[in-house]
Amino acid sequence: MDERTPEAEARPRTNARVVSWCLAGVVGMFAFGFALVPLYDVFCEITGINGKTGGRYEAVAAAEADVTRTVQVQFLAQNGPGMPWTFRPVTRSIDVHPGELVTVAFFAQNPTGAAMVGQAVPSLSPSEGTLYF
Repeated sequence: MDERTPEAEARPRTNARVVSWCLAGVVGMFAFGFALVPLYDVFCEITGINGKTGGRYEAVAAAEADVTRTVQVQFLAQNGPGMPWTFRPVTRSIDVHPGELVTVAFFAQNPTGAAMVGQAVPSLSPSEGTLYF
């Protein structure tokens, strides 16, 4: 005779519930990991932190440069991990007048024989300066 107690019958349902909650948690964490990068970009855009520029801009001549003020702009460059390139600014710093259009150059050299693609990711500090670059 197979006598099952109520506790024994409830155990498989309880285990199935725990397993389903665990699977839902794993799926939720995986989805959150994918959503984190766009959420971070939106957060940086709203708050203006992380020194990110707003994307690509076309140079538009300002009404007139403010020659009464001078701002020093410094350029730093670093390679990501595993990138064997030589990458540096041609000019480390420049003095500009606010509103003045200035072009700067960077030196990039791929010492390997393989074709490689690199992407520059601008980061500005202080974050208030991002509006002007």
